Amino acid sequence: MIYIFIKRIIIGQISLLFPKIKYQQYLKSFQLTQVNKKLMIQSPHSSTSTTSSAAVKNPQDEYYEFTILDGAKRIKLSQNAKLHKGSTVRELKQKLAERIGKDNYKDCRIICNVKELKHTEEIDKQTLGEMDIESDQTIVVTYRLHGGSLKRIKIDLYDGSQIEMEVPEIITINELKKNIEIKNKQLRHQQMALLFGDTVFKNTDKLSDYPQFGQNATLKQQKVELDLVEGVKTSKSDADCLYGDDSLNH
Repeated sequence: MIYIFIKRIIIGQISLLFPKIKYQQYLKSFQLTQVNKKLMIQSPHSSTSTTSSAAVKNPQDEYYEFTILDGAKRIKLSQNAKLHKGSTVRELKQKLAERIGKDNYKDCRIICNVKELKHTEEIDKQTLGEMDIESDQTIVVTYRLHGGSLKRIKIDLYDGSQIEMEVPEIITINELKKNIEIKNKQLRHQQMALLFGDTVFKNTDKLSDYPQFGQNATLKQQKVELDLVEGVKTSKSDADCLYGDDSLNH
């Protein structure tokens, strides 16, 4: 009898221990699960963290915007164009043409970062990053002149060097000066006077207005000293030098 009684007591104690053991095992398992979740969230190797980091660093999310100078008009090419560091120069030209209302960007001369973006396959396939084109830069647009024959000319520059250009005969002298400024930044076009012999070419004239100026002829560039470069009152001698004296015969 005593043996049976002791056996029942031992079995009872063991049965009471089982729920406690199971509870401790469950608690330990739950705590480990929570720790693992916390480590996964904080881990830099987790997929969520990688995706978030990639989204921040993706260059396509850093869209560019530009200011377009189209003659006297200043036009904004906003981030809605979705241009970025990896966009090609061709994509930039296409977006620019759409923004200024032109069907074909090849009708325009496009200058950005003091560099003409010529319409060649080699240039067009380059990315904006490869061409050092960045956001908030200014793009200058001028238009190609149609009609008239081309004339090859030489210009003796103010610094003693010489450049050669091929231009349409119907180009205005003012537009010619702007083209010279693109090739040589020494003088702004407002500061230039262009002479052929004793004749000073007027800004409003066309090159074809000077029949004595033939193929491979040479113009001389001189510097005009103005109090201010743009939109200012000048002395008569300065104005005569810049625009040509009416008494001069072509």
